[in-house]
Amino acid sequence: MLSAPQFVFASFRLDPGNACVWRGTEMLTLTPKAFTVLQYLVAHSGQLVTKEALLSAVWPEMTVSEAVLKVCLSEIRKALGDIVKTPRFIATVHRRGYRFIASVEEAEPAEAQGTAGTLQRFPGAATVRV
Repeated sequence: MLSAPQFVFASFRLDPGNACVWRGTEMLTLTPKAFTVLQYLVAHSGQLVTKEALLSAVWPEMTVSEAVLKVCLSEIRKALGDIVKTPRFIATVHRRGYRFIASVEEAEPAEAQGTAGTLQRFPGAATVRV
């Protein structure tokens, strides 16, 4: 059985197949919606993701305010130790949306956990190493 690729950035590993985020060997606690927002941003690393695109992707066929998005981003930033004014992971693009700015690498599950293999650059990833 094939496992979904995982995404590695800084000391974090996003595991979409198991819906979890790891800092080293510590599993971080995120609500399901916050995880989905982070996953979407990481998958579109280096690109502007509009608020509308995030709302449509995470809350399809539902009408929600931008406030729920702000709550999710606050939760993600807290879990990652990110700061709005000096971001290392999620930059706010004023009045437009957000951009995941850390370097992201895609890896197979065994590779992501530090066993054999090499990591591949994720298309569109920022070149800044954190």
